[in-house]
Amino acid sequence: AVQLDEQCPPVAERLRRQYRAVLVDETQDVNPLQYRLLDGIKAENTMMVGDPRQSIYGFRSADPALFEGRCTQGTTLPLSRNHRSQAGVLRFIDAVGRELFADYKPMAPAALVRHDPEDPFTTDGVLGFNGVEIWKGGGSELATAAEGISKLVAEGASPKEIGVLVRTTFEAQSIANHLDQAGVPA
Repeated sequence: AVQLDEQCPPVAERLRRQYRAVLVDETQDVNPLQYRLLDGIKAENTMMVGDPRQSIYGFRSADPALFEGRCTQGTTLPLSRNHRSQAGVLRFIDAVGRELFADYKPMAPAALVRHDPEDPFTTDGVLGFNGVEIWKGGGSELATAAEGISKLVAEGASPKEIGVLVRTTFEAQSIANHLDQAGVPA
């Protein structure tokens, strides 16, 4: 597509007439070749949405620095509010984000007040991490997580309301296998 746009003027002209606006989501995962195609379209209006910290396609040449560079070329609006997650989950993400990133922008309006610095889940009761559970396991953390999920479901939680963050596909499959053995859909 890039070669056709760059080497065939009638096609390039048709693209320019056909697309007045372009919206690119997950722009942190766009690679240099894809940027050439976007640039070749020369749309009157381009909106790019992304977060360089969420880039996961480096293995296919995605370069979040290209997106960061584009952010300096035009109007940038930070999207720092999450309206899909409950407040306790957002406060948890904010607490972790502040620890990991010096320039982190919080998503929850209230600040976290800790009573016990050794236990981030101990708060003033109002600003807690409702909706977040951490299970510390002995032998197998994945089996412990699956056991905790099984208990939540037994207490009435819907499996569709439960999310698990893992580092690898192997871990996700392992938890799914444990849940399957317990009769919990995953």
